[in-house]
Amino acid sequence: MTRSTAYSLIALIVMAACAQAADLSVSREDVLYDETGGRLEITVHLADAAALAPFTVTAADAKRGLKAQRVVDKADGKTAACKLDWPRTPLASTITVTVQSKAAEPDASNNAVAVTMADAIRRDFIGYAGFMGKLADLKTAKLAGLKTTELEAEDFAAQKNVRVEEAKGASKGKAVRMLNRMSRIECDVTLDEGMYVYYTIAMAMAGDQDALRVTLGHSNKRGVLVPHRQWVRQHEVGLVRLRQGTHKLTVYYDEPNVLVDKVVVVKVK
Repeated sequence: MTRSTAYSLIALIVMAACAQAADLSVSREDVLYDETGGRLEITVHLADAAALAPFTVTAADAKRGLKAQRVVDKADGKTAACKLDWPRTPLASTITVTVQSKAAEPDASNNAVAVTMADAIRRDFIGYAGFMGKLADLKTAKLAGLKTTELEAEDFAAQKNVRVEEAKGASKGKAVRMLNRMSRIECDVTLDEGMYVYYTIAMAMAGDQDALRVTLGHSNKRGVLVPHRQWVRQHEVGLVRLRQGTHKLTVYYDEPNVLVDKVVVVKVK
């Protein structure tokens, strides 16, 4: 065997080993944290699902003595999803995720990744920032084929320190006026599990009377209404991930005399 042939064989062996080693991997972008569900959502990449399954996904926080593990028995395609119950730890806490398979020895450079809780939470939302900016109105959402829920303010079950009045241009001819710091309207809304954008359609009277707040589930958003004296979508829309079930929806006072027509909830994922 010549020296060049030997080198070629060695190179082929190394390449084959590397190809096998890279069969199972996870990256920082693949680790998300669902605050509502209290769980990690991890995407594992596989070169050969049939050959690599079953494999084990482990999450650990050594500082806090936390560990969760799950065996994925079957995988189809090039990716597999794994969900692990996990407490909401401080934003600076570090979570190490490792994937292992008995069928192949993963590459140590890409079969384990460390992420902070802040990154895991933020990454779950950042992909929808562009969508939020483009959601100019309800018509846009409907044209995009997204599931929308519209809730008329005057129909909210609980109303406190507000006044329902005739309002020209409101969707059903009526709106709710926020009178003082005790003003609020509240109702229950039943939704499927998923990611939701939510906002009010309302009218502001002046520069010191152009803001309100809306809460859906555990998420709260302050919305500014411009221009004044016309029906507009609040400028800052809310974004929340919810589990399937019934959630509390509340609109309440931030500045006086704001008229609320309705709340719109759009399922984006």
